[in-house]
Amino acid sequence: MTFPLCSSGNYRYFFESDDDYTGFNVYVLPPGVSGGEFAAGNGKYYTSCEKLNMIRTSNTCNVLLGASIYLKNTSSYQAITLEGEITSLDDPPWPDMDWDDSARQYTESDMNYYRSVFR
Repeated sequence: MTFPLCSSGNYRYFFESDDDYTGFNVYVLPPGVSGGEFAAGNGKYYTSCEKLNMIRTSNTCNVLLGASIYLKNTSSYQAITLEGEITSLDDPPWPDMDWDDSARQYTESDMNYYRSVFR
């Protein structure tokens, strides 16, 4: 399974298997590396972010835009179910709160007229 990350920055991930005996590997892939490409042995990964043969794990990783998390079952014959969470640790960008005058339906002179009518 591959999970794309939304942007560049610091992420924390947590994953846990439903099986106490069958583990999984976690790899964080850089931009441009697909899960299929990596599974075929043709892709790089962030070595500081990998976790191998885990039943339960968490880690943090600083990535570039376009990165993804790749999860691999360590067993070729036993299926597992994983539960997990991926969280961005960076503050979200602050929205532009400036008023857009072009969004107004009425001109300022119209508004002055309506204010004068209801005074």
